[in-house]
Amino acid sequence: MGTAERSARLEIRPGAAVHAEDGVVGWVTEVVVSPRERRVVAVGVQLASGRTVHLPAESVRDATEDAVWVRGSLAELERLPDWRAEAHAPAALSWPG
Repeated sequence: MGTAERSARLEIRPGAAVHAEDGVVGWVTEVVVSPRERRVVAVGVQLASGRTVHLPAESVRDATEDAVWVRGSLAELERLPDWRAEAHAPAALSWPG
């Protein structure tokens, strides 16, 4: 991502449709935020196949509350590693999100 892209605030929310280069491929299930870096570092995406993958935040081109546009095709997303919920701690209620 370029500097201009990194400075833009992206509103990634669970339930948002995920658009790859070849159309809508699934929806957001999880958003991982680094409290130290205060930025999104990964997104859980449930694909139409039912499999949920771990999408690095660098793959996100743009986002609104309702949709996320990512780099790559469905075939490329299918090659991503499976989402592992146990690899991420839930946000503390006191964390200023």
